[in-house]
Amino acid sequence: MLPEHRAAARVQFATRARIWNRDQEHDESAAVETLTANLSVSGVLVERRAGLAEQSQLTIELYPDRDPTPIRCHAQPVRRTPTHLALKFTDLREADQTRLEVIIDRHQSHG
Repeated sequence: MLPEHRAAARVQFATRARIWNRDQEHDESAAVETLTANLSVSGVLVERRAGLAEQSQLTIELYPDRDPTPIRCHAQPVRRTPTHLALKFTDLREADQTRLEVIIDRHQSHG
């Protein structure tokens, strides 16, 4: 794992996340539910949970602000702690990046 290095603005943000091994992304039963701790346009810090895959290629869905349409992309672990896993987004769609920018801006503005 790499040492902590932040390339983008990051805000504390708790929301539901679902994570799969990339090769199991079509198997709903393989998803592990967790919560985010913080968020940026380049990645997310999630709480480690039993069964959470930590392979090099993952699929993640984020459900910000109770939106039923998730932000979905592939991600790779870049840092681990005993309680959290940092993931770097690898193929975030432009529309989802814009959604994240709005969330981050709103949380930076309102603390």
